[in-house]
Amino acid sequence: MIEKLPENRPRCPHCGSKILFKPRRDIIRKVKAR
Repeated sequence: MIEKLPENRPRCPHCGSKILFKPRRDIIRKVKAR
């Protein structure tokens, strides 16, 4: 289940951090950066 945050943003299933509606490449970069 996706927890609704105050800003109505879904949590990244990989890192569990707030993510904006950006291209998957941006999300993959953040995941790989870890």
